[in-house]
Amino acid sequence: MKKIKLIEEKIQKKWIPKEEISVKSCLGKKVYGLVNYGKWKSQEVAIGVHNIRKMKMDELNKFIDQIKILQGINHENIINFFGVSLNYPEFWVVNEFYPRKSIYNYLFVLNQKPSRVEQVRIALEIAQGIMYLHTKKIIHQSIRDQNIFLDRKKKVKLGNFGMFTTQSISTQDFSNTRDFYWMAPEFLQSQDFSFPVDIFSFGMILYEISTLQIPFQNETPMQIPSMIISGIRPFLSPDNPFADIIQSCWDGDPEKRLVIKKVLNSLLKLQTKWKNQNPESIKLDVN
Repeated sequence: MKKIKLIEEKIQKKWIPKEEISVKSCLGKKVYGLVNYGKWKSQEVAIGVHNIRKMKMDELNKFIDQIKILQGINHENIINFFGVSLNYPEFWVVNEFYPRKSIYNYLFVLNQKPSRVEQVRIALEIAQGIMYLHTKKIIHQSIRDQNIFLDRKKKVKLGNFGMFTTQSISTQDFSNTRDFYWMAPEFLQSQDFSFPVDIFSFGMILYEISTLQIPFQNETPMQIPSMIISGIRPFLSPDNPFADIIQSCWDGDPEKRLVIKKVLNSLLKLQTKWKNQNPESIKLDVN
């Protein structure tokens, strides 16, 4: 088939024979298709399942370009991309998997309360992963608590930027989810967007880490987009030491948001300020 030939011609490396992958269960359904849990060479993996039969040729070309970008990614704060597999009409994107290790699980299921020192370390590692992607001209587009993982040593790993979709945001169904509190206003309105969408999302993540609260947790999912678009943000105490960074990240105007390098510099200043303090003595602001 034309589509198979195109894929085989353009993707030259990191092919995994489908026989080597054992699919164990379904992790969930995304806009583009399913995400399965499986094993490859005894390694736990997440498998993004894309139906290439449903893709138009221009969508397939864009998808292939994104896969080629994935193949060149190598950073300590980004999950490993293992490869791709073709099981027509399905095309599998195989990534490292961290079960029950997301920031969401860490904060809101296990109810961990990291010290300020630990909070700034986690935030710095998230920002380092974002900065790496941005220097590669890659916009993550899905910075959220369930796409950020902690390995056994609690090192941050950004994930799921390889789970691409060609569907416009305006056609997606978020009515039963809380997925879009991290989405920038321009993203929600299907406007042109660039790197600042990741900065907006980072601001929401930093809010979660520093307050131990989920943004808009008392609102219904369908209320959140209009609130974000109209400039409403979660309550942020002025006593929160991350407040200035957060507010500069979630500004409604993309051009007024901090660039990721300035985010990193601001976080490094906080880390320097706190590094000699006893973490147990740093009082958390959880109001």
